[in-house]
Amino acid sequence: MVAQFLAHGFAGVVKEWLGDPEVTREDLVDAAVACAPAWWASAGQDLDAGTWA
Repeated sequence: MVAQFLAHGFAGVVKEWLGDPEVTREDLVDAAVACAPAWWASAGQDLDAGTWA
């Protein structure tokens, strides 16, 4: 279910990027990161200690 949710979010981001010539690559990356859960980018990191495991 989580994978499907993320896939739909990323597909929507790419669809909007391709459909609007004013949207930059940076906008695409920012939107894609916003679709991902916060814990995804911190995989392997000890969030309490602020260090990598």
